[in-house]
Amino acid sequence: MNARTIKFTVMLVVACSAVGLIVKNITVLKREDIYPAPDFNALRVMVVPSKTQVRVGEKFELELRVENISQENQAVAAWTCSWEFGWQCSDKRIFSASPMSCNSNFPHSVIISSGEAYTNTFLAIVKDAAALGKISFRMGFGSFKDFLNSKDQVRAEYYQPIWSEPVTIEVIP
Repeated sequence: MNARTIKFTVMLVVACSAVGLIVKNITVLKREDIYPAPDFNALRVMVVPSKTQVRVGEKFELELRVENISQENQAVAAWTCSWEFGWQCSDKRIFSASPMSCNSNFPHSVIISSGEAYTNTFLAIVKDAAALGKISFRMGFGSFKDFLNSKDQVRAEYYQPIWSEPVTIEVIP
């Protein structure tokens, strides 16, 4: 645990037969302890489009990489199935075209060894004909932080994204 971790101890009193009471210390952790903030200096986001020229309405792939450029293992958190929710595009004319189909979706920690990367292929589409010409955009990865799951809403929270360098594609009719 790091210095930012707020921890407190709860004294739990458990009745135990005729012998008396047993007192146990239980440490309660914050979600940030489970899914810590990524080290921005240790990670780099890279994006490689499968094409540099795409048509309006044509699907194309973006290879997404979160690279560990440090000497130590790094951890990020992502969803097992809907991993693309941790990614965002700086240009709102580029949409996800990935089909969503999974039976079990939960956050998990991904350990990235030194010199290695956490990779995914993002299926994208440009739907807007007004986007003709060159488009420069960046992709940002936000490591999962916490979620609220109540009867009224389900909302995931992410740490501030780590952004890639700009990538340019040309949109043609």
